[in-house]
Amino acid sequence: HMINVKPTTQFSQMLTGLATLNVIELEANNLKKYCQRDRVEIELKNSKGYVMISYKGNIVGCGFYSNNTINSHYPRGLVQYIHTDTII
Repeated sequence: HMINVKPTTQFSQMLTGLATLNVIELEANNLKKYCQRDRVEIELKNSKGYVMISYKGNIVGCGFYSNNTINSHYPRGLVQYIHTDTII
């Protein structure tokens, strides 16, 4: 079962290496969408609820998963500082 408590981005990032449940590893193309606060369409076995978003084993934030879609909860204030072309 998924836990429906919304974690903050900073708290989620502190759990890198510790979190094992509700962690979704994204590939580069979906990470770019996530960081731009776009919806990420992905089919998972998870049910509806909050998930932590990971890239190359590092948690970058959180989102809400429902109906095969992750709604990005990446902070609006940080979007301008992310250069997704250099992440990949």
